[in-house]
Amino acid sequence: MANDRKQRGRAFLLQYSKDDMRQNNLKVWVKTEKAGNDQTREMNRYEINCHADKLRITTSVEYDLKGRVERNRSWKNPDWDEVIPDSVGERIVETVCRKTL
Repeated sequence: MANDRKQRGRAFLLQYSKDDMRQNNLKVWVKTEKAGNDQTREMNRYEINCHADKLRITTSVEYDLKGRVERNRSWKNPDWDEVIPDSVGERIVETVCRKTL
């Protein structure tokens, strides 16, 4: 597990909603601040399936410290990924699924 003092960024859960009750999918926006020379910020919209323990990114927006968008990408139907143990994705899934199940 990574030492907090060596952490190179922070992630914040912004909002989530249960948009598709039939498939038990949750949609959540997560803001990430990356430390380092470029100091970029990123907003990713994840879809999470708590029952299958899977997630995928449907939208990603990167912006600079002044809030100017540097890159904006969307995917219509991306593949689902298994949650990687001890990762940011695992923490997101644990946090969101614990609040909704």
